[in-house]
Amino acid sequence: MIFAWDGAGQASARAANIAAQKDYAKALGERLVGYGHIVSDDASETLATTWFAQFDDRAAAEALSRTTL
Repeated sequence: MIFAWDGAGQASARAANIAAQKDYAKALGERLVGYGHIVSDDASETLATTWFAQFDDRAAAEALSRTTL
């Protein structure tokens, strides 16, 4: 499980990469258990992405956590 919290001022980066993020999630296939977003209390902004997936190893999981997806 990975919680990928957005950095301050990263809303535009998230918007620019959302299609790639969705493609990556699809590419995980059956290894993807769940994927979604954490939003603010009023749902006006996305704060983080959650990934529940089976990775080949810790290095693969850490590689995802370093991306901008």
